[in-house]
Amino acid sequence: MPDDEAVPQRHAQVDRAMLAAAELMGYGWPRDAVEPLSGALALHGDDAGVLCLLAIAYSAAGDADAARIAVRRAIATDPEDVDAYELAAALAEADGDVAEARAARAAAVELRPTEPDVAAEQLLLDLRAGTIDAATYAAAVRAASTHPHHSAVNTALAWLAEREGYDGTAERALAAAVAASPADPWSRWLLVRAQERRGGTIGVIAHASLVLAEHPAAVGPLGAFRRGTVRLASFGNGFLALGVVVALLGSALDAATFDVEPVALGWCGVVLLGVVAAQFAVARRLARTMHTGWSHFVRLVRVHARAAMVLPVVQAVAVVAAGCLLVLLAVGAPSPALLAVGITAAAGFLAALAVAAFLDRWYWS
Repeated sequence: MPDDEAVPQRHAQVDRAMLAAAELMGYGWPRDAVEPLSGALALHGDDAGVLCLLAIAYSAAGDADAARIAVRRAIATDPEDVDAYELAAALAEADGDVAEARAARAAAVELRPTEPDVAAEQLLLDLRAGTIDAATYAAAVRAASTHPHHSAVNTALAWLAEREGYDGTAERALAAAVAASPADPWSRWLLVRAQERRGGTIGVIAHASLVLAEHPAAVGPLGAFRRGTVRLASFGNGFLALGVVVALLGSALDAATFDVEPVALGWCGVVLLGVVAAQFAVARRLARTMHTGWSHFVRLVRVHARAAMVLPVVQAVAVVAAGCLLVLLAVGAPSPALLAVGITAAAGFLAALAVAAFLDRWYWS
């Protein structure tokens, strides 16, 4: 039986062997790292930490069978070592043994139920492998109740919900993931996709803008931003065009049965409020969620969104000028004033249509 001085000596030798092996693997020599680890095990018996490092060395050297044998020995040595189970799951998944990988992930979750990353990895394994069953749903419910505000857990839940066709659940999970990790562009981009599938416009523009602010070359968010901008432009110009039709129809009717000025003025007011409200909603969403600084937003506008910023301005000009024209008509203003205001309204309307057409071409370019 070793004396009191022999035990510290044993631990020092094991630590030196692990340090040497880690240094060798850092140099890219995993095969050479096997020797000091095997020597430490031969001298001092099985140690879970040494066996896990040995498994990593074997895996890096391309010997998958030896790596899995080593990690199984580590689990047998310390059945409560969560890191060993996670390593076993990773090695088994890489080797195509999904059943063993799932068993190892389940054991890790059971040993560490309060660790959100462990719960997320269990769900992600099933999603990657396509092994969605009752156990997956049970794990998802457990993860959602235990870690409702964790980004990785909510992202995994969103993928599972999307796979099963529950788009609303997926969007809510991704919104929670973005709230938990607002600086993560990947979660925000997934949220953009989910919102766009459900027909969103303002949220799509706002979240896609935030991704583009830090990643201007991101193709997917740029496409979503363009589509949302075109939808918003079409909404505003649709209201303008409908207002013109209402005014023309009203002017063709008998004044005794249809008082055109109040109706047309009211319609122009509704259009103006609608355009302003939509643009304000976008700006408010951006202001609440912009975590990258306004310099990034200015760059976004300069590079991608100049036309999107010009459009509401010309829409507002057209609406205000049309309203003024109707007021002047109602009070019997002189022809030069009517002509000037009419030209302004027509120019604003044509400019809005031109900008919208540009945005449509921009989207398809």
